[in-house]
Formats: sequence, structure tokens, C-alpha cells
Amino acid sequence: MKIDDIKVKLTSITKYINTDEENLNGFTKNTEDSYLTSGLKLHLHYDTYHFGSAVYVGKRVFAIMNDGFKIQHHAMEFDRTYAVGVGKNISDFVLRLQYIYSRATELPAKNENIEVSNIRFPLNYTF
Repeated sequence: MKIDDIKVKLTSITKYINTDEENLNGFTKNTEDSYLTSGLKLHLHYDTYHFGSAVYVGKRVFAIMNDGFKIQHHAMEFDRTYAVGVGKNISDFVLRLQYIYSRATELPAKNENIEVSNIRFPLNYTF
């Protein structure tokens, strides 16, 4: 939707992950049979500027992204993730700054309350 000159996009996400218990290995040891997580993302676009935020709650493991070319992390069971970012279009490029925080349990060791913080500076070329 559009509010004055600001484009607003609100997205809800639900992910279901089923682990195959017939083929358990060192990475899937101590995982649950299935996981369900929900997320809410907000994106604001004004002129050449962007603002985004996201919240994911509910347990998940081995999040697979970018059509299978990227996994979120090594053997971790995440129970919450928060993200915020700002960006700017410069010609055919989009420069962004993002901060992502997650809390997880490391598998298979069952190390609990692991905090994962990332700061990213992605640069995308649009064509």
C-alpha cells in the first residue's frame, strides 16, 4: 500500500520443516521431528531509501534460502530472530546495512542460548 510518498509492504511468513528421521546423522542428532515458525516483515520505501525489519518466532533448523544455494547456519536450532536494515538506491545499485540477531541451540551438542549477531553490507546490482 502507499501512504503519501511512502510505499509500505507487510509480509507474513510461515515455514514448516520436517526432518527425515530415517536418515539421522551428526547434524540432525537431537532435532525434533518437525518445526513450525512464523514471521512478520515490514518494508518501507521512500524515494531512493529503504527501511526493513523482520521478526521470526518459533523453532526452526537448517533454513534453506536462495533456491537451495544458501543455508542460514550450521547445525543450529533457532527459536527467534530479529532483523533491521536501511538501504539506498544509487543508480543501478542498492546499498544496504543490515543487523540480524538470533538465539539458538547448537546441535548436536545441545549448547543452549547461543546468540548469533550479524552485520551485513550487501550491494546489489539491478538490471
